[in-house]
Amino acid sequence: MSEEQLALYTPEFLERLKALMARAEKVYGQNTTSLLIYLEAKRSYFESLADYYAALQQRAESQLELESAIGILPESESQTHEGN
Repeated sequence: MSEEQLALYTPEFLERLKALMARAEKVYGQNTTSLLIYLEAKRSYFESLADYYAALQQRAESQLELESAIGILPESESQTHEGN
């Protein structure tokens, strides 16, 4: 499921979110939009980023579980064992 979620967050999509946020800040600063619209834009932006980072975390955890199940040590542990 995390791969499907991550596929939604293309670099182009994330850049568009950032641009929309910047635009909302600009028009609010020029007093051409309401505080409500500005805050909604901010909320949407940060909520999307939180969802993106949660999907990244889920993918990393899934990968770690899979590697553990097949006997692959995490990189930091394998370096520790090689040094002994």
